[in-house]
Amino acid sequence: DNCSYTNKYGFLSGFSPAFIAALAKVKVQTSRNTTVFNGEIDTTLDRMFLPSASQVGLSGSYAADATKEGEKWAYYEGLSNNDRRIKPLGSTSFYNAWLRSAYLTYTFYECVIFSSGALSDSCSGYSSCAAPACVIVESD
Repeated sequence: DNCSYTNKYGFLSGFSPAFIAALAKVKVQTSRNTTVFNGEIDTTLDRMFLPSASQVGLSGSYAADATKEGEKWAYYEGLSNNDRRIKPLGSTSFYNAWLRSAYLTYTFYECVIFSSGALSDSCSGYSSCAAPACVIVESD
């Protein structure tokens, strides 16, 4: 959550200390674009992170497989496109939502959940949002 700028607050600063304390640090693996980086993997420990393409059920030759970025989450089993759509708080419209997975063979695209709920690749710099995931630690 360190944005590396003096006098700037990171993403987690908008949450209560109790909520932040309940967030587990999760090992997140992200495959780099194969066109530029030979598909190396970045590994980080994050409290909030974007889901990978494989975690939401996107499969295809343009996204990293589940052995690299994580198995499909049970939440996404059997979801229709309508159930996958993302609507930012306060919005009346559905938006494209970025996933952390790079489009592996082309530097201009990333993997997304389209506003229709379909999973694909896109150049979605417009009308897009982030829908981060987290793991809440159980407490007594």
